[in-house]
Amino acid sequence: MKILVAPWGDPAGWKETKYEYDNKTIKSSSSLKILQEVINPDNTIIVASDTLGQEGTTYNEVRKNAENKVKKYAQIFGISNFDVEILPGVGHFQDRNTKKEAHFYGNAQDYYYSFLYRFIKRFKNLKTPQIEVHLDITHGVNYMPVLVYKGLIELLGNLALYSEIKLVVYNTDPAFPFNLLEKTKINVIEKTSILPNPLREKSINNELIDTKKLENSKRIQINKNLSKLIQKSITYNSISAFLGSIFNGIPLGVLTFFPDLTALENFINENYSIFEKNIYVEETENILNVNRLISLNRNFKVYSFALFHSYFLTDIVNHKTEVSLYDLKKLNNDFFSYDKKLEVLINKELTDLKDKLSSLESKTYQVLNTIIHNKAFNEIDQRNFLAHAGLEYNSIEVKKEDEDILIKYRENLLNTVVQFCQTGLI
Repeated sequence: MKILVAPWGDPAGWKETKYEYDNKTIKSSSSLKILQEVINPDNTIIVASDTLGQEGTTYNEVRKNAENKVKKYAQIFGISNFDVEILPGVGHFQDRNTKKEAHFYGNAQDYYYSFLYRFIKRFKNLKTPQIEVHLDITHGVNYMPVLVYKGLIELLGNLALYSEIKLVVYNTDPAFPFNLLEKTKINVIEKTSILPNPLREKSINNELIDTKKLENSKRIQINKNLSKLIQKSITYNSISAFLGSIFNGIPLGVLTFFPDLTALENFINENYSIFEKNIYVEETENILNVNRLISLNRNFKVYSFALFHSYFLTDIVNHKTEVSLYDLKKLNNDFFSYDKKLEVLINKELTDLKDKLSSLESKTYQVLNTIIHNKAFNEIDQRNFLAHAGLEYNSIEVKKEDEDILIKYRENLLNTVVQFCQTGLI
């Protein structure tokens, strides 16, 4: 699977040149044309800002205006088989011809958070052993290529837990004036294999959007409506414990705090919908003002990555209310194999657990330390918890069922487990 991504500024003023890459030369106003022909990607995605929109009485109209502009010039440049993602930007512009002004107000990081949100939805179906991502930053301007690159690196680091990922980044020879060179060479400025790098961030509350610019009554109503969508498995502590369990190699934590995918997806989608519904447009003959009164925040990113992993892990281990030793072994073999150190550690703990419980006959849950040492404590040592892949003897209860062993965390210690699973997250 090959994916070609290109952040674009305003294509209206781009000059035609002879682009040269891989012993091939093509005349075009965009480097994307020759890269498409050489790479032959399965998908090409042009990422642009809504600030390209110059008219509209609603935000949807402004965004559509920006999208149509990108499509128009992409077709002029000879680019085919592409998708367009329009993200919320900031800035102040004046049309070269009409002199009409366009002013876009908001948080610049909304572009970054929206990129993550949109591309997580795109990547959720990339369940294939090998993926190549090609990023062309030739036409990116201002903050856009920086945020697209940052977002891609983070996404691919998490996607690398499931697939082998390669990243290639391109840019052209700098030239001013642009027609100084007869041919414009495309350079590979980065070519690397992406190592698995699970997210290390946690959510600090259930608020995914910043509504402080809204009137108090409207803010209260929005928060009230969103709170109705929160379920136990998608509270900020559960989401953070889920991501922390992935990061720390705690298989029982992954399954215990596995979020309800539908509830999580609905909650994130509703937050993003509210974000877009509070983008206000005022247009006169000479001025277009676009003002975002709500901004996305870091919690939105954390929840989005939890959704990302839920998409993939649902196919690896079917979530159950009760977790068996078999489930933990399957999760270790099919998922934690991305990190050999974690896989070996977890396998050792699961093997020891199986050996020590080989003669277990109890059909009711008992604290593991009671079975092995005939005593149980109501405290857990954090070091032991992490060193034993979350299977610390005082933290779990076990029982026999058919030919397998069921395992769960003790209910009275669950809050401590939640905090320990988040160790290392910032």
